[in-house]
Amino acid sequence: MIERSNDIREALIEVADCDDSESVIDRRVSFKNKTIKYAKQLGEINVVTLELQKTGCTLSDCRWALDKLLQAVTVGKSDSESPFYQCKLASTISTRTRLQYYQRPEFELGVTKV
Repeated sequence: MIERSNDIREALIEVADCDDSESVIDRRVSFKNKTIKYAKQLGEINVVTLELQKTGCTLSDCRWALDKLLQAVTVGKSDSESPFYQCKLASTISTRTRLQYYQRPEFELGVTKV
């Protein structure tokens, strides 16, 4: 969705400029750059989501996929070329906390729903 809005951004601005339009578009370059950055992050997260949706995915497979995502965030948050550059997600989740979540019934239920 974010990528699509970036693709049609110029057309959206043109529509917002019409006299009878009530649309408001954030025209700042910084806003556009942030949406591009977040779209890349969501793309990486979507890879994990698709992995979790594979038929027969075990709990250990899910834990592995989530750990790989958090590892990519941790490593990438200091790499300006990474989609996760300056991302704060992994810094809030410790290994101990992850292990506690993985052992909770809610985790298994959530994986089952996915």
